[in-house]
Amino acid sequence: MPKSPPKLSFQKPKTQQAEPRPDRVGKRLLQCHLPEELSTEMRVLAARRKTTVTALIEEAITDLFAKYQHTL
Repeated sequence: MPKSPPKLSFQKPKTQQAEPRPDRVGKRLLQCHLPEELSTEMRVLAARRKTTVTALIEEAITDLFAKYQHTL
């Protein structure tokens, strides 16, 4: 008697959730598409100031909220 073909499953296999990096706990990802020149200049500025692009963007968003009198 021939073997029956294996049953197909269209469900994704369950994977274990990786522990989040400690510096990302309590944070959410916010993405946008920027012109290449702006992206490059952000990295250059971050390097010159010995900081990260993320820190510069957080500072910029905080300044934007202050400009529009939006409280956190």
